[in-house]
This record gives sequence, structure tokens and C-alpha cells, in this order.
Amino acid sequence: KIGLKRAVLEGYELGFEGPLDSSSRSALTKLLSTELANGLSKKELDHPGRRPSSSNDANDFVLVKPFWLKAGPLEKIDFSEVSRGNRSRFVLTPSMLVNLRRISRAIACGPWPILLEGPTS
Repeated sequence: KIGLKRAVLEGYELGFEGPLDSSSRSALTKLLSTELANGLSKKELDHPGRRPSSSNDANDFVLVKPFWLKAGPLEKIDFSEVSRGNRSRFVLTPSMLVNLRRISRAIACGPWPILLEGPTS
């Protein structure tokens, strides 16, 4: 569970951030952090809450910080783990972390399709 302030903030970000260009998205993020996230620490904003309960298995959910997502039937692969050559197979850049959070937020909302669009780099 998360607090009311964070839930409202996440809802506004989910509902209004998607169709905006990057400068408008930055302006919205600044406005929301001033108006809705005021008083929330970085720790509170990134806290995933309790793992959802499942009657089947503890591995039914995977943590994509800060959201618990329902796992699918395929084997879970952590592409950030170090592989041969002491390098990870997947690099989490600051912009990638922002986009991963946005996608995770949308997935956590329910079983609806998600349209991915915009710049790829």
C-alpha cells in the first residue's frame, strides 16, 4: 500500500504525462512535484509498498521499482545482472529509468494495452 498523496501523484502522472512532449512533460512534473509531492521524500516516492499477496506463489509478482507487477508464465531474466566480460547486458541510463517507471506505472494499473511511442534513444 502507498499513501494518498503518492497515489494521487502517480494517477496524475499516468493520466496526463503520456501525450506530452518532453518540455511539457518536464513542466508538468515540476508542477506536480510542487503541488502534490510537496512533503514526500525521495524514499517515499520510490517505496514499492508491500508485495501483493497471491494464493499461488510468492513469485507471481516482480518488483520493477517502485511497482509490483504481475509476472507472466515465462522464465524471469534479469538483464541488469553482470554477464561475461564483467558487463551487464542492459544499461539503465537516467532516461531509461524514467521511461521504465512510466511503463511500469501503466502496467501496474491493469491488463490494458499500452501504446509505446516517441523517440527511441
